Amino acid sequence: MSNTIRKGIEIYVDELMQLNQINPGTSWQMANLSNKLAYVAYLHLLPKRMLDLCFSVKNYGNIGSHYTAASVNQVSALADLRQYHDLLIYLVNAYSYKAWPYADVQIKEKAANLSVKQLLALSLIYAKRNDDSKFDNNWQGVYDVLSNNNYNVGRYDSYTFGDATVSAQGQNYIYVFEKGIGLGYQDKGNQKLVSFFDADESEPVRVYDYQMLEVVNNLSAVKKLAKKLVFTNESEDY
Repeated sequence: MSNTIRKGIEIYVDELMQLNQINPGTSWQMANLSNKLAYVAYLHLLPKRMLDLCFSVKNYGNIGSHYTAASVNQVSALADLRQYHDLLIYLVNAYSYKAWPYADVQIKEKAANLSVKQLLALSLIYAKRNDDSKFDNNWQGVYDVLSNNNYNVGRYDSYTFGDATVSAQGQNYIYVFEKGIGLGYQDKGNQKLVSFFDADESEPVRVYDYQMLEVVNNLSAVKKLAKKLVFTNESEDY
């Protein structure tokens, strides 16, 4: 039983690396399970709770391999088995449709490394796609002008879109492209939640940076467009 448990975790870890398109080198196949799990932890491919479960299952396998059944503490063994059961149920539920929700870690890392200009460029490319009709033609107009010329973007501490006045969060700004059309974002750990403000719309559209990058999937286009942006500090106080 213990060898079967350990083998199941090892196969899972190997598949996790493949799905994230990570090649750890030839030494990976010779590494023991502890080192493999430690490397997965280092890469942040799984939440801590799932890693704790994997380590716990591995440790239970060690107990079963090196000690007699009589010497194993029954309470701790049963607790580990329950955790193993919970882990299997989680994996079946999460991966039964091959969604692999942790396979987007590289997308999140790429999004976290975007400069502000690149984030704005990504946002405009995302908005002009208009795949789900959340955005009106104002965003397409901004994108068209920007794609053909250098574009001045006003940075405001606060700005009024229609009847709503929006203040920048933290050390950030509200970025205004045209009258009544602009963006703001909030830092959420390593990620950014972007808000699309449009005076013609009653509510802003909000989406995370990595979600936009996953849809756009063209970092070179983002960087090219970002080079056309120029910032100037502005104020609505006249």
